[in-house]
Amino acid sequence: MRLIRSRVVGGKMKPGTRLPNRIELFKELDVSPQTLQRALDRLVMDGFVIPRGRAGTFVADRPPHLHRVAMIFPDSIGIGRNRFFRALQMAAEGVAAEADRTLLTFEGIDGHTESREFARLAEDVVRHRIAGMIFATNPSELRGTPVLDEPDIPRVAFAATGMNDIPTVFPDFRQLISRAVRRIAQQGGRRLGVLTHHQISPTDLEQMLGDLSSFGITTRREWQMGMAIDAPEWVHSGVRLLMSRPLLDRPDALLILDDHLTEPIMASLAEMKMLDPKDLIIVSHNNFPLPLAAEYPIIRIGFDARTMVRKCFDLITAQRTSDKVFGESLMIPAIFEEEL
Repeated sequence: MRLIRSRVVGGKMKPGTRLPNRIELFKELDVSPQTLQRALDRLVMDGFVIPRGRAGTFVADRPPHLHRVAMIFPDSIGIGRNRFFRALQMAAEGVAAEADRTLLTFEGIDGHTESREFARLAEDVVRHRIAGMIFATNPSELRGTPVLDEPDIPRVAFAATGMNDIPTVFPDFRQLISRAVRRIAQQGGRRLGVLTHHQISPTDLEQMLGDLSSFGITTRREWQMGMAIDAPEWVHSGVRLLMSRPLLDRPDALLILDDHLTEPIMASLAEMKMLDPKDLIIVSHNNFPLPLAAEYPIIRIGFDARTMVRKCFDLITAQRTSDKVFGESLMIPAIFEEEL
């Protein structure tokens, strides 16, 4: 079975190719008829070959190692609660259909090898029933398992830092901030407040903002707030603290760097009756193409998940054709909603 599978996976036996007859296989493999039948049954079950009666057994037209792509999510936050994951999943479904691929989704792949979901993925990997894997986060914690160690299976990861053996794709947040700040300056904003995920440190945020003076914009440390995306009550308190200051001592523009925060921030501003376009410019990150509900006219800027997933599929194809892409890192540029 391994020999036949390796020939199919290695490209020596192309889709639609007829396998040697039973007598030829007996001689080449030196196995009993029962062992050969079990091997062929397994290859049929795995989708590599198709029996066609007296015509013989043929390599499947759509063998799994060329057509099944796995989208792999960690267990920390479910797809439904995480807008980035949800956008990736929706985009992957569309891109897979465009590319005539079958999309498999695995959740809870977070390094705990005892889970059923991990066992299901690992079995597909070991049996080469996957054309490629797309990791929604950095998969380094899976080192030492077949998911990362099995050879000859293309992998791509969404990771902010490069990996030596796996190409990565990641949104360019520095460029997003630069474009957003430029738009705020064009709209007349001069005092910038920044609301972001609490895991971004003040030092990192300061480096990402860079020198704002060239745009005629100022900011202060007290106008920059990290907020927990799963605690809207604390988001409300932070917004009140920031925007209750006197007019010239508070921001006239807000940059929201995580779209999980946008709706609770907008609700807080509405409660404070501070949603007046003449007094406050709001630019928000968005995981396109997911909608972002907001009655107030906010400016949306973000990353198109469809573009990111297409890049992942391209990298998988490139690895299949032996192009040198290992360790390559692609940054995805930010776009405004009107540029979609």
